[in-house]
Amino acid sequence: MDDFRDYQHHSSSDTGLAERHLKSCEIRETAALIAASRAPQISPTNGEDARHAELWPLAFTKGLPHDSDGFVDPRAYRAFVRAITQPGRAGLAHDFDVPLGPQAAGVRGGHTPAWYRPKPDYREPWRCTRRDGNPIEPRDWDGPRAGHLFDLQGADPGDIATGAAPTLGSAELIAEMAELYALALLRDVPFSEITAGSDRVLACGLSVDALTQALGSLPFLNLGVTPCGIGPRATERRATRFDQQGQHAIRSLFQGVTRNDDRGPALSQFLLVGTGRTPTEQRRGHVSLGVQDIDQRVGRYPHGVDHMVDTQSWLDAQQGANLGHLQALAPERGFITTPRHLAACARLDQISQHCTTAALILLGQGAPRSGAQAQGTRGASGEVAALDLLSSLAIAASHAAKAARRQAFHIHRRGRPERLAAMLDKVANGRPGRLTQDMQRQLRLMLDGLERTGLLAPVAAHNAAQLAAHKDPQNGYPLTGLSHDGAQSLLLPMAWIDGSPMTPSHGAAPATVAGACITMLKARFEMFTCEDGWTERPMDSIGLGDALQPCVISGLDGIDPARSGADLVPATGSKHLTIQGELDKLAGNLAQAGCMAGVHFFSDASEGLRLGERIALTILQEQMLTSADPVSLRFTSFDGDRILIEGRAHAVGVTICGRDGRMVDVTSWLSRAAEDHMPV
Repeated sequence: MDDFRDYQHHSSSDTGLAERHLKSCEIRETAALIAASRAPQISPTNGEDARHAELWPLAFTKGLPHDSDGFVDPRAYRAFVRAITQPGRAGLAHDFDVPLGPQAAGVRGGHTPAWYRPKPDYREPWRCTRRDGNPIEPRDWDGPRAGHLFDLQGADPGDIATGAAPTLGSAELIAEMAELYALALLRDVPFSEITAGSDRVLACGLSVDALTQALGSLPFLNLGVTPCGIGPRATERRATRFDQQGQHAIRSLFQGVTRNDDRGPALSQFLLVGTGRTPTEQRRGHVSLGVQDIDQRVGRYPHGVDHMVDTQSWLDAQQGANLGHLQALAPERGFITTPRHLAACARLDQISQHCTTAALILLGQGAPRSGAQAQGTRGASGEVAALDLLSSLAIAASHAAKAARRQAFHIHRRGRPERLAAMLDKVANGRPGRLTQDMQRQLRLMLDGLERTGLLAPVAAHNAAQLAAHKDPQNGYPLTGLSHDGAQSLLLPMAWIDGSPMTPSHGAAPATVAGACITMLKARFEMFTCEDGWTERPMDSIGLGDALQPCVISGLDGIDPARSGADLVPATGSKHLTIQGELDKLAGNLAQAGCMAGVHFFSDASEGLRLGERIALTILQEQMLTSADPVSLRFTSFDGDRILIEGRAHAVGVTICGRDGRMVDVTSWLSRAAEDHMPV
């Protein structure tokens, strides 16, 4: 293409119009040069896709044909990877010709390519049937080629790296699996009880305090022990698990992915409160959207019902069974009170809706906005209007989702927690199938570590009770044909009936979108009390100084699930909350909602947040070029770095001061995950 300056159509009698047209082109060229200066980063992987080739026990294989032991057809998996990674051909639609769903005769839905003739081992039927008599059909993968799409603002989806996932048998992966088992056992315990600690014995036979001690006994979650062979990113992820006294913090199970989210109630105020000038209005939980209101009360999954605790329903889920519509919400709505409630939000909500609600709360409460300095009668927020803010959130969410899909499908293809739990279950029950001796050794190492926490027996008992309840016709569970192949089930109890979404685990889109959108909010609103300082602005500066949490009503067997969460009540001992702290807490809540459902690991959430944060910074960097006025945006990163983005006369600069007080180059900050390494 010719240089834009060669075009003469802007030469007209209106000199001002011509100059503006030329300046617009120059700004776009500057943005393109900034984008070109970002060297694409290579994301480190844990190497297991190659190391475990032909079996792929921990890879994402969901939706492909599997044998009766749950192992994927190698031909189908290789075709899946090729279909994902093949570059698009200009002007031609990409043919995603991959086997989908069970390949047994008579199975409805799915896809059998003309080239694919599965061996008998991979012609498995559905194992379960629907109680209503309707057939089960498979569901499609979610955006496997979204990472091929391009964007016109910010870093390309392929430019920013994430850290590698933990390896099989590592101290970090043992800790992640223990956290997921613990979260499953805590799924119906109110957040307020979990954070406060409690010796009340739960249905699983353990108390919150006992679970805390169990997790803190693991080397990765004990600062008194130094696990060998962990890389820089794993070290960072580990650091966020501890409180200021160096003790393992139970609240890290649903926050803990940032360094600024450990004050006050476990749930961010932005998930609970409404807009208004009085505490009474705010406790209603209604967020003003013009003449409409958004009610912060949510639909909630029924108390005490987990899924996929048996071999048959697990196998169907691996073949892509589409069952989500069979999982009904409880009749009562209420505020998010337990991990199960947040897990329902993770499945049913639009991916960025809670970030948008937070923006509406900040706007409704008159939170000061960053941006152009005040000049004359124009307010300081004149060029950062509400429409620009909300559109920036949508842009950030879209870009972040593409980057997450690229990491998930193109690079890592990490299996979901339900898959790792199944491999542990196979070895524990003496039915390892085709697992190699080395794989079995690593899985036994993990089982030994988990056994020492005392978590496995309560998980097995919980699964047995769940399976018995599901098989009882009086309970009306929507599936029949449930049974487990083994003396005990160590499968991960799932909050969703068909398990994880049809996307790989590492490259978590909800976490990445949350990271991008929350970073946009922190930059667009003023987070600090004075122009040159870094003292965080308190929540009471926008009239939200009284921290609230859902009410918890006791019943005969502990918590009354129907009445708990009906109202908001003051949270005791929760002073000095800040806007930035509550936004970081919101990011942590949203990122780890998938962990509460059992569909993501902690490292997925942690790496996703930081990927989204970097995507957002690159978008802001280019957006700042559009203003001729002096513009300054400041925020603290999820890792505690102080970031200042300054624009003046259609030029932009970024200054980053690390939490250790040293200046950090922008390129180094963006590529922090790419510098990770995995132990050999």
